Amino acid sequence: MRGTIGRRCRYWAIGASAAVVGLAVLAGPAGTARADHRTDLKNFQHVFVIMMENTGFASLIGNPNAPWINQAAQQHGLATSYFGVTHPSQPNYIAATSGSTNGVTTDNDVTINVPNIVDQLEAHGKTWKAYMQSFALCASALVLAGSTSAAQPRNDVKNFQHVFVIMMENTGYDALIGNPNAPWINQAAQKYGLATNYFGVTHPSQPNYIAATSGSTNGVTSDIDVTINVPNIVDQLEAHGKTWKAYMQSYALCTTPLQHACGNQLYERKHNPFVSYQDVQSNPARMANVVDLSRLSADLAGNTVPDFVWISPDQCHDMHGRAATPADPCDFSQVQSLIATGDAFLQSTVSAIMSSRAWTGNSVIVITWDESDFTGSGFQGFGDDSGCCDSPAGQGGGHVVTLTISQSNHSPTTSNVAYNHYSVLATIEGGWNLGCLAFTCDTANVQPMSDLVGPRG
Repeated sequence: MRGTIGRRCRYWAIGASAAVVGLAVLAGPAGTARADHRTDLKNFQHVFVIMMENTGFASLIGNPNAPWINQAAQQHGLATSYFGVTHPSQPNYIAATSGSTNGVTTDNDVTINVPNIVDQLEAHGKTWKAYMQSFALCASALVLAGSTSAAQPRNDVKNFQHVFVIMMENTGYDALIGNPNAPWINQAAQKYGLATNYFGVTHPSQPNYIAATSGSTNGVTSDIDVTINVPNIVDQLEAHGKTWKAYMQSYALCTTPLQHACGNQLYERKHNPFVSYQDVQSNPARMANVVDLSRLSADLAGNTVPDFVWISPDQCHDMHGRAATPADPCDFSQVQSLIATGDAFLQSTVSAIMSSRAWTGNSVIVITWDESDFTGSGFQGFGDDSGCCDSPAGQGGGHVVTLTISQSNHSPTTSNVAYNHYSVLATIEGGWNLGCLAFTCDTANVQPMSDLVGPRG
């Protein structure tokens, strides 16, 4: 039964936006009928396309069991020399929405990275929606299986070789751009990709890490240790044959893998979202992919870096700091020292990645900050609660710097499109055709960062 539902859901998911029309009910001027291809079509207000299945012309015209169709054929527009593109079903749906069968020759489930009608519509400011009858019957099955959702993010980026995400901490945009204590960051902002209108999802830290790896804060509102059972990026990666590893600086100082903090607050679990997912922490093979950052050097040298790499520096290198004494350069109070140390960490880490054999093809490095500066006032103690892209109203994570470095695009690029951590996840999902999770499925409000991560697909 599950296989049957999955197959039928595929038809509905593609079919409602198909462009194959035999009958046309016209609400505007048609001009004189003629056999050649018209070029005088007027601007449409709305276009409704309904795709039916497996029935030939002679089976319908004149059939008393199809009275409305025959009446419509007399009253409205009828194409008497209209053909499907090929057989079987799925290639026709692909052809109707992308202008080609694009190599699809069967009804087997496929994921293809090609320009399509959604790209065209959104590029020209047109809204769209695909209505699938009975799709609600398979929605829960798709979520449970971690499969691709029908509401996929736009696929504007090509397949990635490697994706490196480096998450820094608690520093606002204005605290870094132009700051002489962050020379590498400012140089990178001029040399690579810079998102100037990027925000954390909310405050405090942990919800941002959960959002960046599951598409939602999933009810997490604090830095208290949690275990949640929700679909996440690990599910997506493994379901599509992608390898992954999370490199946590100072994680080796922990005596158990789920410790709250280790090494005098160097490592904090709130900055490691992977161990908070039930289907990661309960799976030894997955937990083996959560390692200390010191492993990265050997993986880079041995060319064994996985497809997806997450890096969380410890609190002395991510600009967060720890509760110590003012004499400790890692103390919360040593803001500029922490910024300088974090800047040097990024320079060293990015240099190691870019000089390795993993830096090939359409690989990309994304560097972002989880949220803006802690001020002691405002929402959760953060003065900047601005946000975008499905952040909670009035509880955004603040304006932060996000840098992108693409191996396949060496041109300096600046984007003022509104992005947040959901956008990074949507970018990864789009590049690898992973489907979508929670708010990354909201393509109206959450866009992938296709203007900052290499050649467009």
